[in-house]
Amino acid sequence: MKSAFDREDDLFLVLCGPSGRQALWPSLVPVPQGWQVVHGPAGQAGCLDHITRGIAAAAPGEVLR
Repeated sequence: MKSAFDREDDLFLVLCGPSGRQALWPSLVPVPQGWQVVHGPAGQAGCLDHITRGIAAAAPGEVLR
């Protein structure tokens, strides 16, 4: 059985925690206390794109690793 985090065909959320860190989160799993939904529900690729754009905007010109 696959983990909820490994099911690429399911819907996901992008959460933002109290420190400002973003995380990919399965939409069927309850959002942890203190975290807020900032994107989604959407496909896994769309949520990862949202996170990547946020990183690029925060650090323009730097190489993402």
